[in-house]
Amino acid sequence: MKKIKLLMVVGTFDRNGGKVSKTMNTLFSQFTTSDLVESLDFHNGGNVSEIPELLESTKNFNVVLWFPKVDNAEEKMRNVKEFNPKCILVSSKVNNGRYSFMELIKRGLDLKANLTLELNTLETPFSMMLMDPLGNFFYKGSDFAELGRVMISRIHFLLNITRQETIQNGPEKEIPNEEDFFNFIRKSSITFHMLINPAPTTRFLGNASFRCESGFPSFRKDDIIYVSKRNVDKMFIDQTGFVATQFGLENQIFYYGDHKPSVDTPIQLALYKQLPNIKYMLHSHVYIKGAKFTDESVPCGSLEEIQKVLNAIEDKNTEFEAINLIGHGCMILSSDVKKMEEVVFIARPVPEEIKI
Repeated sequence: MKKIKLLMVVGTFDRNGGKVSKTMNTLFSQFTTSDLVESLDFHNGGNVSEIPELLESTKNFNVVLWFPKVDNAEEKMRNVKEFNPKCILVSSKVNNGRYSFMELIKRGLDLKANLTLELNTLETPFSMMLMDPLGNFFYKGSDFAELGRVMISRIHFLLNITRQETIQNGPEKEIPNEEDFFNFIRKSSITFHMLINPAPTTRFLGNASFRCESGFPSFRKDDIIYVSKRNVDKMFIDQTGFVATQFGLENQIFYYGDHKPSVDTPIQLALYKQLPNIKYMLHSHVYIKGAKFTDESVPCGSLEEIQKVLNAIEDKNTEFEAINLIGHGCMILSSDVKKMEEVVFIARPVPEEIKI
């Protein structure tokens, strides 16, 4: 199990030496007593000229709490993930009612933050909410001790989930024309957008995949799975929105062409391997009316989701499943597009509370 190696940057940074945040001292103290934390580096206030060096130092940590308060006249340096793409990033925002919840989520997505701490400083004591980019919140209140416990627990969980990279393996392959499926995705994406009503982003609209077992031999061979391109707008998707993917001999995952497939590609390929009659999959960040739920919230691209989905399926020879991924969204797995069209989508409660 990986332990937390933490860089925490908080307080005011200006041209006069900055100002310490007493409340962030309280939060930091929660990390000093946790046996899930291996090492700590704490910076509470300072000169704004220190920020570039602190950004560079993020490369040495697997968790970064980036909360520096910098005057609007200064350059806002928040690009932690450019220096350390693989770290668990926790960002913060003093809101005080200015931004909607979905606008806060979009901000977290833009920063590629794994968690965001919203603060309302107009209340006494001021209130806090810890949320993730999927619209979940894990803590809401004014108790720093409880916030620290929940934050450490969720960070440790995120630090220890497993992911698998996809590897470019040659030129683009021809994509079969599954027009009925493409049309279903386009119509569903309009529904998803209305149910979610996100601040401008297409990342909430999920992904899709299919395998072709009919037609030209070139489409059937080598267990090719066709997965939607990363961040493609599903409202206008057609053949050009998909990428050919497959498992390699040592369980690597290959893709063909210049466009990376969805981050959920390893999950969906593993499910196709386990479920021989499934031909189509559609995933989004809404729920399905009346569908069964998985038992734990895991983020996009987490391989732990494979077993969560399989646990909800009684028969691996199934030809249709509709499953709600708790705190995440839903997945439809089917041998037939017409069966998928019978599903009724409903909005997730946003924000959705996930208890830790």
